[in-house]
Amino acid sequence: MLMPTWKYKPSRAVSFRFLLDIIVWSAVGIPVIVLFNEGKPIEVGFFCDDTSLKYPYRKSTISNEVLMGTSLGGAVSMMILAEFLIYLDKRSRTTTSWPIAHVMKHVGLFLFGFTINQLFILVLKQRVGRLRPHFFDVCKPDFNAINCSQGYITEYTCMNKFEREVTESRLSFPSGHASIAMYCAVYIGYYIQVHMCVTYSCVLKPVLQSVLVLLAVLNGMTRITDHKHHPTDVIAGYFIGAATASFVFGTVGVKIQKTSTVTSDQKVSETYNATLETTRMSLKKKYLYVGEVSCDTSISVLEEGNGKDTAMEFV
Repeated sequence: MLMPTWKYKPSRAVSFRFLLDIIVWSAVGIPVIVLFNEGKPIEVGFFCDDTSLKYPYRKSTISNEVLMGTSLGGAVSMMILAEFLIYLDKRSRTTTSWPIAHVMKHVGLFLFGFTINQLFILVLKQRVGRLRPHFFDVCKPDFNAINCSQGYITEYTCMNKFEREVTESRLSFPSGHASIAMYCAVYIGYYIQVHMCVTYSCVLKPVLQSVLVLLAVLNGMTRITDHKHHPTDVIAGYFIGAATASFVFGTVGVKIQKTSTVTSDQKVSETYNATLETTRMSLKKKYLYVGEVSCDTSISVLEEGNGKDTAMEFV
């Protein structure tokens, strides 16, 4: 079995770029952590007769842990496996080491795009503050102290003392589940399109890409049936996830692939040129040797033979 060889030695320029990427990632990631743990949505009002807020609370069909494990973990595992298979294919034809730096670039870019997607989602959730369909069931507003004849109610008290649950009930728009699932599906779809080389089937790529998108759509549908989001929340989540994946892969991911292709082509070209030069020098030495032998033979024949006609037969 062929095992990868580790020969990656980062240069000073590469180390500086890596450090700069970490700084930029931190600049995006830190606000995400702060907003997730400490952020508070704005408090909006409601109409007492709003039937879209009267749905019962239900547990999530797809929990946050399952979502992260299948979408995020599955996408990262797929990219690592794909790069390893690409390495094995190249190793069978040329002597090359497993490009660990190339794997890190792809996985790092995917996670960076995921962080950007989360930043968009959290900012919108907390700035819009849309009430979830189960808001009345979770908040339990004291309707006895509310004058519903006023129409839009902005001053009310939630009887539920669990502040975290009440806060979550104000974060309906957009759907984070739908956005995360669609981001992973679209990004991996682009990755398959660029990296996967299929010569024995013209429909395998579209089928795989369609399955990924379908799973993301079904994930979003569960958020509607679980009364976690309104349909427009899920649609907005789909759009944000797909747009973020397209932007990140289209602007940076393709460049990583092109750089890898150029590097690979350069290595093949260098190997070919070196082989060609070695062959040329070998043939040159051979022809020089044959010429020397022919010349010596001609001289000896001229000395021993009958002159010019005999010598011409050897030359």
